Amino acid sequence: MTRKPVTKRLAAALDRDDQREENGMHPDDRATCHTHQSWAEDCADRHMPLTAGSLLAQARELDRVRYQAAQDHEDPSRSPHGTTTPLEG
Repeated sequence: MTRKPVTKRLAAALDRDDQREENGMHPDDRATCHTHQSWAEDCADRHMPLTAGSLLAQARELDRVRYQAAQDHEDPSRSPHGTTTPLEG
């Protein structure tokens, strides 16, 4: 999705929503998206809801990457990047 420029109207709405949120408005009630600096309706499909399943999948992927890195460190010939040399400090 291409990022649209922030218009004066959007900038004013972002400021208004920020102020209202600071004064107690729930973030879900914003007309704008603070993260993407756009109208909330324009970026609704860009937010992935956090679920137990998605968190578990991310944790398992991190474990897989860490395990592979540890294996590559023990045996550099297994690394897809060939042999590595330690960084000089």
